[in-house]
Amino acid sequence: MSKEELIHISFRLGMKAGSARELYEFLERETKFTDWYKRMFEYGFEEGRDFTPILVKSTGGRPSMDYALSLDRAKETSMLKRTDKCKQAKLYFIEMEKTAVAMAQTQQDRRMVIKSHFKYFEQ
Repeated sequence: MSKEELIHISFRLGMKAGSARELYEFLERETKFTDWYKRMFEYGFEEGRDFTPILVKSTGGRPSMDYALSLDRAKETSMLKRTDKCKQAKLYFIEMEKTAVAMAQTQQDRRMVIKSHFKYFEQ
């Protein structure tokens, strides 16, 4: 994870997703992780769409459970409390969304250029 990342973002669920455990640690929640995520998922998060369970290797003992959260759900989770850490996380996820939209627009622009280029040669 780089210094700019609040949580590591990977590609899961066919979209960008982040670790629920890393988000929990960043937000400095006082409840146990297992209690925290159960409460968060009561907001209507759907497995396979909003999150997916992940077994994490342990340094000793048995593996622990983590969840890959979609960026939308990670942002929503960050917005539930009014702490400085939550605000920082919310702004981070908003910036990630802007970056994703810009990248998608760039890809769409490239496809349009390529398409028009080939159309030119077809004539």
